[in-house]
Amino acid sequence: MAESASGVRLGIDFGTSSTVAVLAREGRPIETLLFDGSPVLPSSVFAGEGKLLIGRDAERSAAADPARFEPNPKRCVGDGLVLLGDKEFPVTEVIASVLRRVVDEAVRVAGALPETTVLTHPADWRAERLGVLRLAAKLAGLGAPRFTPEPVAAATHFTAHLGHTFPEGTNTVVYDLGGGTCDVTVVRNEGGRMQVVASGGLSDVGGVDIDEAIVDHLQRVYPDEAWTKLRRPETPGDRRHRRGLWRDVKDAKELLSRESTAALFIPLLDKDVHLTRDELQSLAAPLLNRTVALTANVIDRANVDAKSVAGLFLVGGASRMPLVSTLLLRRIGVAATVLEQPELVVASGAVDAPTAAPPAPAPAPQDPTSFVPTMPPPPRQVIRGVAKVPVRTQPPPEHVVHERLAQVPAKEGVKHEPLPYTPTRIETDPEFMPDVVHDEPDGPPVPLPPRPADGAIPVRAPEGELGAVTALALRDDRYLAVATTQGIVIAEASTGRRVTVLDGHSSTPRALAWSEDGTVLASSADGDAVQLWAQASWGWKVSQEMWRPNVLQRRLGSHSDQVRSLSWATGSIAGANINSIRVWRSYDGKLKRELTFADPNSTVVPKGVRCVAWSPDGQLLAAAGCQGLVKIWQVVGEDPTMVLRTDPLTIRQLAWSPDGRRLVFGDAGGDVRMWTIGGTKAVTLPNGHSAAVETVSWSPDGKRIASGGVDRVIRLWNAESSDPIGELTGHAGDIAAVCWTADSKYLVSGGGDRTVRIWDVKKMREVR
Repeated sequence: MAESASGVRLGIDFGTSSTVAVLAREGRPIETLLFDGSPVLPSSVFAGEGKLLIGRDAERSAAADPARFEPNPKRCVGDGLVLLGDKEFPVTEVIASVLRRVVDEAVRVAGALPETTVLTHPADWRAERLGVLRLAAKLAGLGAPRFTPEPVAAATHFTAHLGHTFPEGTNTVVYDLGGGTCDVTVVRNEGGRMQVVASGGLSDVGGVDIDEAIVDHLQRVYPDEAWTKLRRPETPGDRRHRRGLWRDVKDAKELLSRESTAALFIPLLDKDVHLTRDELQSLAAPLLNRTVALTANVIDRANVDAKSVAGLFLVGGASRMPLVSTLLLRRIGVAATVLEQPELVVASGAVDAPTAAPPAPAPAPQDPTSFVPTMPPPPRQVIRGVAKVPVRTQPPPEHVVHERLAQVPAKEGVKHEPLPYTPTRIETDPEFMPDVVHDEPDGPPVPLPPRPADGAIPVRAPEGELGAVTALALRDDRYLAVATTQGIVIAEASTGRRVTVLDGHSSTPRALAWSEDGTVLASSADGDAVQLWAQASWGWKVSQEMWRPNVLQRRLGSHSDQVRSLSWATGSIAGANINSIRVWRSYDGKLKRELTFADPNSTVVPKGVRCVAWSPDGQLLAAAGCQGLVKIWQVVGEDPTMVLRTDPLTIRQLAWSPDGRRLVFGDAGGDVRMWTIGGTKAVTLPNGHSAAVETVSWSPDGKRIASGGVDRVIRLWNAESSDPIGELTGHAGDIAAVCWTADSKYLVSGGGDRTVRIWDVKKMREVR
């Protein structure tokens, strides 16, 4: 068996919506593996009885119980655990089940396990995510596969297999429009090897989103009450009808790449209808125009003249639409190269692409305080008219324990170990204080937007269209920051007027946090550094330019791929990613502390942290994540002062009460819990969510708790009695974030339906 596989290479393109694999043998054409007769294997997974079902088997089973179905496991790579029904699975196990299906087919065709396996990955994936993919490959029986970026594999296919030649130093652009995402990369030939120069992506534009636009169109043209069952099915029969409709829509879309009209059937309405290519193009154009704008932006960031681009390659199944090539030619000025089966390009190129070995566990950094920006640091700012900040440097007391912890006896379930020293206030640590010289301003400062008048609604939804909302941050009822798949929108809170859009991240921003004085906004994105955006408010900027778009004040050191939570305290900012918590000095990006969240007794990999929050007084740092674990640290020391264990489900978000004596957090099972610091148990609030909780927030007056999540419902509780207040409905997608106005009278929410909504919590209704 081993001899029969000698010289055989397996290339796997594990995609967001689908997976493709090929075999390469010396002297023979590349052979595409077939799954149920198709070269495309849906990447979806369903938790069956005792095993995970893959691909079309998973899609068919999802009609009976959609809660046990995950259509896009690749999007869960940074989550640690995936909730399928009432059980959580390690994400490595879920991904391994998809790869195992590929391995089984490869062994059947080749007679044994191929000698070499190459796995492709997005260009911006770093060691943490590649480590998850490596472990999943090992669990699938692939041993130690090689890795290559998807755009490099695509470029290799066009050069090595199709005969395109590109002299050294020339640039090619790979435009990858798949089922769920769009990625654009500039690849340069450097010394005969393809190197990624710049890349960018959209996580909410793909073939599925075009399908959604078609369904919306059909509903407008053929209105009927039955659409409610097709859009939000509640019975297995309705879910089968919905699946049939979406399958017909997808087939019609693909047919219109070759024909001018396509027929499809709308179940429950019992209608045979036709869709024309012109209709499809008008529906797809707004989405495709965003991908074209992304392409132009990535080329610009690579410092490449569009006229000098040596090739523009289209890959991914959705890129076969003729309109894609047309729009790119109009904007970029380069004729695109597209194949009849663009979904096979990446896997085919992988078998001959330059590869890297599996990432080894990251060693401890030689200098944990090093700061390596991805761009030259800005010149020292001279801000005039403010006195130099005084720093108290008196020696600390022999031992200080925070007042809320000093009275807490050691109990089972609570780890209480007084630390050798904790400053009474974090600003007494001179290393956390800036040393900046200030002079007189060149002119009068630009005023902030006024606070709303008494009795006025203090916040409005931002003007214009938004992408899917991933985070919110409200600054003193003056500015509302909204993280979306299109960038970070900054709007005047009281009017909703857009001030600017910050687009410095190379991927979708995931977390936002204002500094305590409201002068700096921190943001993070998948696979990107934490960024601090400073307000230019010292005299020569008019109000609509007071936020400088695309001008980054500074970048904090890279934080292991996915930073999904940020929190400020005086002079410092904390960020949480998969494996650790880091605390930086906010004024120069210097790393001060790195805390380990992992439970050494756990067998779950990875042992992830999902959220982090400083207490209101900046003296305690709380973090929570996988296995229902909550930990609290004081401002110095590496060991947590308190540890709480709850149900073994991932905690996705947490928030402090304004007095800093309680924590509230929500988990992947839909429960919201409240923990009084020092207690041994957390209280589960009644009437929780039916699906995962994505966000929790405590009102500034301390009287109410709000939460939102996957079930598209906002729930509120009385913080003192724990009694439910009610629920707010209206969002048509997952609710990713909620935040309160300063007077605690209004709640702001945002989510996957691309809307920001304002709620009057006294009247329990949306403000229009």
